[in-house]
Amino acid sequence: VKRVRSNQTLQVSFDDRRTWPRQHHVRHDEGNAWGYPSMSRIDDRHIGIVYGGSQADVTFQVIALDELLRR
Repeated sequence: VKRVRSNQTLQVSFDDRRTWPRQHHVRHDEGNAWGYPSMSRIDDRHIGIVYGGSQADVTFQVIALDELLRR
């Protein structure tokens, strides 16, 4: 049975997880994704995330760290 997780978002905290500033949130799936994400560093400027997404059973997405950090 697949469980739905909608609007999956990456978030960044700069204070040991006390706060999560909204300007550092990036939504990576706006639909009804179903799988828990797994994230890994690709290189100095990118992370990769794989998850059960709303558009495919397994989705791999590359996200630039600049997209998360400079907002």
